[in-house]
Amino acid sequence: MRMIATRLREGQDLKQSIERLVAAMHVSAAAVMSGVGSLHGAVLRMAGAEAGKQDIRTLDGPFEIVSLVGNLGLGRTHVHMAVSDKNGKVVGGHVKEGCIVHTTVELVLAVEDSLTFSEAPDPQTGFASWISVERKLHGSVSFLRHNAARLRRSARYTRTSSRIPLCCWYNQSND
Repeated sequence: MRMIATRLREGQDLKQSIERLVAAMHVSAAAVMSGVGSLHGAVLRMAGAEAGKQDIRTLDGPFEIVSLVGNLGLGRTHVHMAVSDKNGKVVGGHVKEGCIVHTTVELVLAVEDSLTFSEAPDPQTGFASWISVERKLHGSVSFLRHNAARLRRSARYTRTSSRIPLCCWYNQSND
């Protein structure tokens, strides 16, 4: 795993800047580890959204980012954020374009080059959804194949392909 740290400057769009960074650094799979800073305003999709009915709010700031989390890959930007206003009131939601940096945003990504995150339209929800976590072919694939039976017994085993166990969360207490 590697880390990428960057500073966004006043006037930059948060979501667009993250997408440009992911493309420029050839990131196939990453998680937002940390994002702190301030915004002039925020554009967030609220919870409970449906494909044809989305509650997208444009909020006037200034705001402080109190939480920024997400999963990233080429063509995939799924980021949620909570911001606080000058009175400490907090609001959060799905990050949309239009979240403009006020003074700065310090962003840290954890990148795993052996994985690829991808998404496709989900007919059930109407939104693009995370459909696969693919492990790139390295030496670890043979380990996963060799230990597939043990991994299947784990309550938290997940696979996204019938050929290769691609991503595993293994609870060692199940041994």
